[in-house]
Amino acid sequence: MEDVIFAACETRRRLNVAEVTLKLANENALLPRNETEVEIRRRLYRSGQNITLASFQEIFFLQQR
Repeated sequence: MEDVIFAACETRRRLNVAEVTLKLANENALLPRNETEVEIRRRLYRSGQNITLASFQEIFFLQQR
């Protein structure tokens, strides 16, 4: 998967990080947050390290193996 996420092309250089952001509406307070919109962001580094943020606060998940 690393070659897909971090691959370069003719117009873009290779990067050491990939990031995706998902914005969720929370007007009905279904998520345990006080905000009406919650952002979940995940950063994956070429080294294998990754960070997950919910509304700009780092959160941790137990990864199942």
